[in-house]
Amino acid sequence: MADEPTNTPPEGGGKKKKNNKMTLWIVGGLGAVAVLVFFFVNRSSSAAGAATTANTSGLDSNTLGTLASMGLLGSGGSSSGLSGPAGSTGATGPAGPTGPAGPKGPAGPPGGGIGSVTVPNVVGMTASAAKVKLASVGLLAGSEGKNGGSAKVNSQTPGPGTKVKVGSTVNLGLVQTKQASTNTAAAKTAPAMPQAANGSYTVKPGDTLHTIAGIHGTTASNLYNVNRTVIGANPNQIHPGQRLKI
Repeated sequence: MADEPTNTPPEGGGKKKKNNKMTLWIVGGLGAVAVLVFFFVNRSSSAAGAATTANTSGLDSNTLGTLASMGLLGSGGSSSGLSGPAGSTGATGPAGPTGPAGPKGPAGPPGGGIGSVTVPNVVGMTASAAKVKLASVGLLAGSEGKNGGSAKVNSQTPGPGTKVKVGSTVNLGLVQTKQASTNTAAAKTAPAMPQAANGSYTVKPGDTLHTIAGIHGTTASNLYNVNRTVIGANPNQIHPGQRLKI
């Protein structure tokens, strides 16, 4: 009887299959561990976000507004983690160009010059009142009016409205209110004055326009106006030897 062949597995084949199964188990285990780790990490992140949201929701509106302005809150008022430090403010830019000039202002009122005044009208006033009015604007009354009195002013030089310097003199022509009685008294106390010859009179020492005018029945102002070229600019200054028209 012949021997039957036997199926003997090759040596080492069983060990190889065993190793392949162990490798599969290890890979499967590692995959399961990775899945569990991912699950727990994700769950921990969700829980941390929920806790932060719960903490934020308990803050008042002012605190939430401050956190939002600082960039520490995300949309919906939930915390999105601390922001980084704010950047430094940039340097100020250069100044802009100068704007156009404004419109020209209105011209001021015309002036009469520094230290000048307008001569007021004092004709018709008494010498005293005229002196006061002239002094109120810084002017002086001439020799006939400087002492005041009740005589009326019937002329003035310079005339009203003239611009003169402060401190100037205004010569006044006066009319005596008691001229007739004054002339009578003067005739009794003073020596007789020589009468005019051919409508003229020669000035003597001590004469004034007032005394000459009183003797000849006229006024000092009229006498001055007729003889302005002989007397000159100042009616209070006449000189012996001048020949005046009467």
